[in-house]
Order: sequence, then C-alpha cells, then structure tokens
Amino acid sequence: MFKSIYLPVIVSGGVLLLFNAVKAQQISVRPSNVQLQQIQYPPIPFEYAYTSDDPEGSHSAQSSGDGNGRMTGSYSISLADGRTRTVNYVADENGYRAEVTTNELGTESKNPADVVFTSSAITGHEAAILYGPKRQELDTQQRISTIATAPITGTLSRPAVSRPLQQGGLSFQGGVNVPTYGTFAGVPQ
Repeated sequence: MFKSIYLPVIVSGGVLLLFNAVKAQQISVRPSNVQLQQIQYPPIPFEYAYTSDDPEGSHSAQSSGDGNGRMTGSYSISLADGRTRTVNYVADENGYRAEVTTNELGTESKNPADVVFTSSAITGHEAAILYGPKRQELDTQQRISTIATAPITGTLSRPAVSRPLQQGGLSFQGGVNVPTYGTFAGVPQ
C-alpha cells in the first residue's frame, strides 16, 4: 500500500506547483496462519570449570546443574597484592543464595540481602591506624596543632595611602601590635 501526499514547491517566478510524492507504508509479510510457540525444554545436567593465571593474579570458576533446575558453583579472584574473593552460590527454587569470603579492605562480615558475607579484613578504623600517616607525620601534625593555637603577634604599619585606614569603626594609623589567633582546618585541637 502506498499513500500519496502533496508537497507545495515554489519555483522561479513565484509559480506554485504541487508535486505528488509517494510515501511507502510498512506492511506485514508474515502469513496469518503461522503460530509461534515457545518450547520449554527440561533442565539438562551440566558441569564446567576454568582457571586463568597471569602476573596480576588469577581467577577461576566452576558451576554445575542437575536435571531439576538446581545450580551450584563458585568463582574466585586472587590478586598479586594478596587480595582474594571467593563466592559460593546456589540457585534453585528458593532463589539465588551466595556466600562471599574475602580479605579486601573496607569489607565487613554482614548478611545483606540473604548473602552471607565473611570478611577476614581489618575494619576501616583499624586500617586507618595501620595504613594512615607515619608516626613522624603525626609528630609534625601535633607540632602544627600546638603552634596553631599559640597567639601570633604582628605589627601593622602605616598604609601606603595618605588617609588612615578605617574598618568597622577602628582606625589604624601607626604601628600597633595586635594579637591574632590562627587555626588550621582539619588539625585536631
């Protein structure tokens, strides 16, 4: 099927012409007597496994399924820096359930969303103490903290302009010792 549409076109001399343009319509070519069926095949038992090693670490996986739709398996990652993660899982009529075992920093032993999470990593607080600033840096920070809380005195000299500097009702005309106190953001006091 085609549909005719008319397009107005102005040519030189101001003459208006109408052109008959043909626009194609999409049509269905599937025969009406064909019925599509989705065939459900029963689960077929299977089993597979792989292991891969390289200089940056290794990873492996294995999985198996029985003839009733139940799958079990695991996968693991071991990195060159010592981090490891292993996931053991079961998928069956009760859903997907996993047990994660890791030593990655920032992880804790918890059970969110029906996943058992076992971590041998130290807590975030322990990691901050263990991997935080070195003791020398701590001593430097303590000295900065001590200096930051001590009063700082300075001399204000005569301004370079001919009239006195006035600010907030105060006038600075000569050399005056004014105590000031400074603090540094992030330094505990």
